[in-house]
Amino acid sequence: MRRNFRTALLGATILSAALAAPVAAQQQEPQPQPMADAPNPQVPAAEAQQAAPTGEITVTARRRDESITDVPLAITVVTSARLEQLELTSTAELANFVPGLQFSDFTPGNSRNDRGGNRPIIFRGLNLARNGGVTGAGSMFLDGAAVIGNEIPAGMDIGAVEVLRGPQNVYFGRASMTGAISYRTKAIPNEWTYGLDITVAERETHRVEASIAGPIVSDLLGVRLTALEESNDGWITNAFNPGGQRLGARSRRSLSATVDFTPAEALEVKLYANYFHDEDGPSATVNIFPDATITTAAGPGGIPPAGTVTALGAVTNCVRGIPVLLPGATIASPARPTICGEVPGLSRAIAYSRTLIPNDHAAATFSVPYLAGEGFKRKAGLQRNAFNSHGIVNLTISDYLKLQSITGYHTNAVIQAVDGIGRPPSPTSAFSVLFFGLSNKFTDFSQEFRLSSDPERAFSWTIGGTYVNAKNLSNATNTRTSNIQPTLANPNPVQTFVPLLLNIGDDRAKTYGAFAGAYLKMFDERLTLSAEGRYQVDKRSNAQIAFLTGQVINSVQDDFKSFNPRVSLDYDVGGGRKLYASFAQGSRPGGFNNGLLSYFNSSNSIYATNPALTVAGVTTAINDVFGVTDPTFAEEKLKIGELGFKGNFAGGEGYFDINAYYGKLSDQQITFQALVPLLATSLSVTANRGELEIYGVEFTGNYNFTPALSVSTTFAYNKTNRTRYFDPTPANIRLFGITDYSGLETPNTPEITASGVLSYEGEAEGDAIVPFGTIAAVYRGRQWADIANYAYIPGRTTVDIRVGAKSGPLRLEAFVTNVTNNKTYPGGNVAPDFGSPPAGNGSDQGFFGAYAEPRTFGARLSARF
Repeated sequence: MRRNFRTALLGATILSAALAAPVAAQQQEPQPQPMADAPNPQVPAAEAQQAAPTGEITVTARRRDESITDVPLAITVVTSARLEQLELTSTAELANFVPGLQFSDFTPGNSRNDRGGNRPIIFRGLNLARNGGVTGAGSMFLDGAAVIGNEIPAGMDIGAVEVLRGPQNVYFGRASMTGAISYRTKAIPNEWTYGLDITVAERETHRVEASIAGPIVSDLLGVRLTALEESNDGWITNAFNPGGQRLGARSRRSLSATVDFTPAEALEVKLYANYFHDEDGPSATVNIFPDATITTAAGPGGIPPAGTVTALGAVTNCVRGIPVLLPGATIASPARPTICGEVPGLSRAIAYSRTLIPNDHAAATFSVPYLAGEGFKRKAGLQRNAFNSHGIVNLTISDYLKLQSITGYHTNAVIQAVDGIGRPPSPTSAFSVLFFGLSNKFTDFSQEFRLSSDPERAFSWTIGGTYVNAKNLSNATNTRTSNIQPTLANPNPVQTFVPLLLNIGDDRAKTYGAFAGAYLKMFDERLTLSAEGRYQVDKRSNAQIAFLTGQVINSVQDDFKSFNPRVSLDYDVGGGRKLYASFAQGSRPGGFNNGLLSYFNSSNSIYATNPALTVAGVTTAINDVFGVTDPTFAEEKLKIGELGFKGNFAGGEGYFDINAYYGKLSDQQITFQALVPLLATSLSVTANRGELEIYGVEFTGNYNFTPALSVSTTFAYNKTNRTRYFDPTPANIRLFGITDYSGLETPNTPEITASGVLSYEGEAEGDAIVPFGTIAAVYRGRQWADIANYAYIPGRTTVDIRVGAKSGPLRLEAFVTNVTNNKTYPGGNVAPDFGSPPAGNGSDQGFFGAYAEPRTFGARLSARF
């Protein structure tokens, strides 16, 4: 069946090319067509969002409409035409074509390859702790409104995407210390237009999107409606049930509406609303377990020496840590086997996930109070309900002054039901069933007002204020069924179900900010000086709420104040090219170790049920492990200097932007997790114990060889160096044998990335059949899989090919993604294996990797009327 499908697609491709070639040879000379994303000052700014891959690129990086060349910042803009051309339907796909950006479906903290609620946006290698949700260091925005939860369904609504690297706090606020991704929706056209995209591919993959837009009342009221439905049945066979469900299945349904209302020439109102629902199966995560045997001999005081190294097939395991005597213990905990060097390939991996959740486990996992009204099914995998909405009011006060208001409201509820074993349980495993439930509910409301002067004057300015009210409710459940084996003394053991219902975390942030920018053009307007800044107050609060009773166990709140400036110079060298230099500072508010508060409180029930414990004794035990007794940690700061050169190539047949930067992150917030033996539980603690140095070079370029043939490239070298990173927790000492990680790189992000797109597209006249095609190659370099830089994932290159023909409003194409069927892991990390025998408590380290989407054949039909 699969072979027949591929053969049919290949035949359709050849037939389309054969029919189109002679027509293309006879067609008239095509009209000039600038390269995608290349600025062209003759295209009105109002049309720039929808201009084909042609037209000037207008950006709103400084909260006013400007040509991308005039903004002295590292910006990459992907137009709607490029999104449609490469069928980029997610931010994870978009990141492949933006230098210095990584956004992956793999979440290292959860070791899951799915669309979870806390996936971090990583700019320039800054993979930081707590980089998600309310505490994100980089964020997404939709028409200027912040979206907490990092999920926006791209599609026919999107007119362009601006990616801004480096501190963006001045205009984007609290959660953009490392950068911002700004999605812009399309304007509504002055006449009715209709769009339809249908994609079918292997593994029951399909995507159908339809849109209608136009005026209800000419020059007064316009509307756009867009609907989307997509699904696939997964990528890899599940070892738990080889003949059944694949892992990685996904589905989404989305509906959105846009309304433009222009009651007067000087007043425009835009309203946008979008709802979408995800229902995904168990994630396409593969696991590799060292399974090393450690030869030990009792040493002085019962402390065993470091273990031996065992080679198992193609895997060389190692024991790099040292035995550690945990506080309160009499016998040292031995070093754990881990993975060193290049992470083994899929031949040593297993993809195993239980798909049916037992009733008692499901009852506990899905009983989270704040998800009661979401209607989620009791099933393994991920489910999401999200709502995005905003309103924009533009008022032209005079030729000199413009006022804009942006109001946003978003919700994003996510639950993941995850099999925690990851391998078939053995008779010596502690658990026969182990399920985790991870849930979040993000809610945010934002309001911004901005007053701007005419940017064409020699001196211009912008002032404004913002308010953001964001909340994240989160919970984790751990449900276990013991795996007790029969013995002669107990031939009929009873398995025990144990639900661990952790408290609900209530994390809130109210942010008040004021920003201003002044811009002075000098020397016949060839030199521009920009001075900008934001002062903001973040009122942070955090509470723990008892899962069963809803009682607030403890809470803490504090204010974090900051001022973040940015100064830049740009010089017009002529020919549509500019040199620029900038210095910017960004900051991320501090927060709380709320998990410690209950132990510092004598009313904690643990002291009533265990009289041997005291607040002073527990505080000492926590301090012995983490070196922390203060529940509050401070803000971290990022300072970056940047030099760049951008503009048109000679002859105006393309556009380039190259920049070099150097920066430092101080007071880095580092999160540690370790077992506190006195409490017999693991705690997670954040402290300001790091400093990070970053530097690199980034390039974006487009060039038109002919009106029909063009190339687009990106390249980034993003180097990170920990100049200070201290982790005193026994768990990591036992594993890695070191406490100071200075001189090492941040994990889970490649140092070198690159992409290239070669495009051919003739200009159609009337009903003539014209061929088109693209070849897109993406390279993601080596990335470390652990904080000690012991194990690494090798670099990977993927190639996609699309060919087809268009006639009038219709386009038909065939495509192959991942042509070489590269199976290198897109992401992954080394983490405790909680299903490892015999204790089942993470005694070994395993590798958890994202399974790469395999080579896929498909076809796509597009229509625009």
